Amino acid sequence: MEPGFIDNLKIKKMSKRLKRFIFKQSYDYIVYLQKIISITQICLDKLKRYNIEISDTLTKYEGKKLISYELYADLKDKTSSEITYLVNVIGDSSCEAVSYFNYRKYVKVNKFQIKYTEFSMDTQKILEHFKSLRNWINHIPASLINSDKDFINQGYEQPYIINPIEIYMNQYVTVELLRDLYNENLLIYGQAKKIFQMCKKDYSLLIGESVIIRRIYADEPLDVYNKEIVIIAAIMQGLYDDI
Repeated sequence: MEPGFIDNLKIKKMSKRLKRFIFKQSYDYIVYLQKIISITQICLDKLKRYNIEISDTLTKYEGKKLISYELYADLKDKTSSEITYLVNVIGDSSCEAVSYFNYRKYVKVNKFQIKYTEFSMDTQKILEHFKSLRNWINHIPASLINSDKDFINQGYEQPYIINPIEIYMNQYVTVELLRDLYNENLLIYGQAKKIFQMCKKDYSLLIGESVIIRRIYADEPLDVYNKEIVIIAAIMQGLYDDI
């Protein structure tokens, strides 16, 4: 689906109005938090499945020291994708983002007398951690280069070769590195589950009853036309310059 088929003029008029979510009534909080819960549940399901795949791989390579880099990279890419989604939907503090961090910020100053759960210090620390983790994941920090230069200055690494630029491609990684990835994933999964429980408690307070999550498995396949909402949102964010 190309963005040109959409009524671009109409989108431009809608852009300022829809770029940020405005809470005009208590129902808007329900819509906002329901989207967060839906995205988080899907990410948790997928991350759990990928963690099981890593666990099975560790069992397969038990007693061995090395695995191929390609296998490790494939497993890491799968989990990294879902973790990136999770830290964004939970910890993104930018004003135009939909996130649980922002929900908590908005609901605490709401004018509709909407109740919300009180966090323990540990839970608040996890939410703040996801905010920091989101900022770390979504950019390449200059501290990585500074750390690299420091290792070179201390003699732990060779100085940079100006030309040619040498890019080292690992063929193998240790099984221990994969196990470390698995443990990190389990930690993030467990923390995300705790925040997810808070999401559901907040939602129950919104609707006045216990929340029920029902998975509906549709036979109709996804196709390019399902991208329309995403494309419109992308245009509003200025992703397409040809309009």
